[in-house]
Amino acid sequence: MGTVRDRAGRALGFYWGAVAAALLLLMPLAPEAADAAPPCLFRSLTGFPCPTCGATHAVVALSQLHLASALGDNPLVAAGAIAFLLGGLAAGMAALAGRPLREPTSFSLRFRLAAAGAVLGNWAWLLAHRG
Repeated sequence: MGTVRDRAGRALGFYWGAVAAALLLLMPLAPEAADAAPPCLFRSLTGFPCPTCGATHAVVALSQLHLASALGDNPLVAAGAIAFLLGGLAAGMAALAGRPLREPTSFSLRFRLAAAGAVLGNWAWLLAHRG
């Protein structure tokens, strides 16, 4: 039957897997949904791309399986979206197999610094290539 933590870990795997599968099924609707997205307010006010500029274009490119274009639009968003989808499918399959997903309870300073560096590096790339 498993512990409460194991059941919660399996539920998390099921949820993540279900969301990833739903997003994959809805991929053909991405271009239409993107048309409804507002323009970037930060770019409109400053003339510079924000850290998430190009995210919508990257997701639409991924939905059309144009990986190079997605990475060119916003590398961090493209990589994050791919990691989310693949991780979700893996977590869902693990949950179906009865293996719980261990959710992190805390992140080390090294991990947090690496994440901040990735965001800043991505923004620098956007400023250099989209600015």
